[in-house]
Amino acid sequence: MATRLVRTRLVGLLAAALTSSALTSSALTSTALAQPGMTVDRGGPDAPQGGGSGVQLPEETLRRLVPTDPSDPSMKPVLEWNKRRVAVARQLKVIRLKHFRSIRNTEIRQAGIMKMRAFTDAPSFPAMLEVFEGEGRDVELAVLDHFMDQKSEQGDASLAWAAVFGRDADFRTAAVDRLQRRYRGGGEVSRRVKSIIAEGLEPRHNLGVIEAAAQAASILRLYEAIPMLIQAQAAASGSGGGGDGNRPALAYIYIGTQRSFIADLIPVVGDNAVGFDPVTGVITEGTVLRVTDAFVTIISTAINSSLVALANSGWNGASTASLGYDRAAWRKWYQHDFLPYRWEVEEKARQAAEFIGPPSELAGA
Repeated sequence: MATRLVRTRLVGLLAAALTSSALTSSALTSTALAQPGMTVDRGGPDAPQGGGSGVQLPEETLRRLVPTDPSDPSMKPVLEWNKRRVAVARQLKVIRLKHFRSIRNTEIRQAGIMKMRAFTDAPSFPAMLEVFEGEGRDVELAVLDHFMDQKSEQGDASLAWAAVFGRDADFRTAAVDRLQRRYRGGGEVSRRVKSIIAEGLEPRHNLGVIEAAAQAASILRLYEAIPMLIQAQAAASGSGGGGDGNRPALAYIYIGTQRSFIADLIPVVGDNAVGFDPVTGVITEGTVLRVTDAFVTIISTAINSSLVALANSGWNGASTASLGYDRAAWRKWYQHDFLPYRWEVEEKARQAAEFIGPPSELAGA
């Protein structure tokens, strides 16, 4: 039940991203870290529970996500969009019942896929991901192909959601492969896609989601995500036991030497005979270490590999693998080496574009 609730909320996140491009708090976090002289608060007493970017969402976005007053005129487009999504979900469930589920006939399933592909408006996409999840690999891949064929920001955002929050590794890999094909010919990655990938890099998600988001960021060459990858490659967690009163310690560690000795003698009497049965004792000398708190750092080789691949592709060709998992070294490299290099590359590209001139002037010449 809890897993279903979490996935419903994640699908709601996709719906919000498709409804408005203003939902970019996580993307703003990584973008702000990439700009000189800008910082983003990721903690503190006012930070949201479970982790957060520390960036305040715009008021318009908050109204879209938390419709406290449905009578507000600005909420009308959002309410209509959600109404359309619910209606589409009902129709898709009918298709699922008639063509999928336990049906194994290939012709019937293909007919259902063709009916599914008739839904091309944005409110249909979150409903497709939710309704057709687990209905067979043929149906799931058809949904991803349908998103890719739209060649739209909404379709790309749906692919990004599947690549990050998909239910299994094969599904996520298929989604990120199609997303990569969408941008293989060049072009700026849409802000909707960036916001979903940045959301997946937030520390409140499980490691599988973060690793999938890191892989997507590396494949799409999202250099503004590097600060989030630096932070995500090693996660720290603490645990306290206390060891006082009725609260036991987390562990006890004994370091010592044990010596045996005769602690007592028990007389044994028989006919014309007497003897003693010795009782041995043990003396322990050494130290007892009581562990009352623990602090563990979990490193992810997958995130680190994505970080290294992304950093190498955007730098001057030199390898960054030697930085390992050292966050301080990564931050120093990012501020003093990577950012100046990227600014120089972008400036040269801008000057070259000005020198060549826009395509319209070349056509006129």
